[in-house]
Amino acid sequence: MLHCKMRVSAGAIWAGALLWVLCGTSLTFGQNINGSFTGVVTDATGSLVPNALVTARNEATAGISNTRSDSEGVFWIRNLPVGVYDITAELTGFQKSETRAVRVQVDEVVRVDFKLNVGSNAETVTVSAVASVVDTTTATLKAVVDQKRIEELPLNGRNATQLMRLIVGVTNDPNASVTSGTTYPGTNPVSVNGNRSNNTNYLLDGAQNNDLYSNAPNPMPNPDALQEFSVQTNNFSAEFGRQSGGIVNAVTKSGTNDYHGTLFEYVRNNALNAANFFAPIVNGSKLTDGLKRNQFGGTWGGPASIPKLYKGKDRTFFFFSYQGTLTRRTL
Repeated sequence: MLHCKMRVSAGAIWAGALLWVLCGTSLTFGQNINGSFTGVVTDATGSLVPNALVTARNEATAGISNTRSDSEGVFWIRNLPVGVYDITAELTGFQKSETRAVRVQVDEVVRVDFKLNVGSNAETVTVSAVASVVDTTTATLKAVVDQKRIEELPLNGRNATQLMRLIVGVTNDPNASVTSGTTYPGTNPVSVNGNRSNNTNYLLDGAQNNDLYSNAPNPMPNPDALQEFSVQTNNFSAEFGRQSGGIVNAVTKSGTNDYHGTLFEYVRNNALNAANFFAPIVNGSKLTDGLKRNQFGGTWGGPASIPKLYKGKDRTFFFFSYQGTLTRRTL
């Protein structure tokens, strides 16, 4: 599977076109598949502070989003790409307040409240309190399968959709005939709250990722290319639409200001397997599954810089991944 993702600034379209030629694959532009910050700004006495400037800075890309608190001291910063942020609040006559390393996940609303002390704006108060990720703004039931679980939990065949079954209300669908498992080998049909498996809507980077013939999921990128995905099981917003069973919203990794990459190979070989105690014996040896599978590939991402022509740091990023699979069966 080949996967290439880019986020392009308005002044770097030509650089994106060049990388499209180099990658030989399509571009995926940023979509509304992100998270949000909300909170209340108050002073030392607990009074609401309107018109405070609230800024969120992405640690990996230096991307900045900001807003101002309203008349009730409430602020919202929406449509933030998933990642880790430093968020600050400031207003003339008050010390700046900063909360560092707050993680934003897909489809999540993170609450960060600020208390501003009277003083010089040149002084900064750094808060180390953990932000609340309890969503008090909607009634949606959802959970996020994060990058750590995607990379570290065992996956037979490296299909990350198997991890959906970690979510409450999601079970394996015994009626696999409603999926396109013969079209896409390795599809894992799941039932969300008793619905049929073809009643689940799959999104990838904001676009539909469904086989429109059978409503089964199209293949997901390999786990090394996935950042995370959320599974909404009940009371999800009408903006998602299409299916009533559940919503799977997946986000792929993106490049950052630092070059980074991985190499991997996963081997399954019947010679390394322990035979089942009840396996039949043929010619003095127990039969095994006869499966030999090698899955290999790598990833590479970073700023899209062109020496002496264009500096992509803080502006344009690329991410490339590849996975090859070789399977041999003797039975």
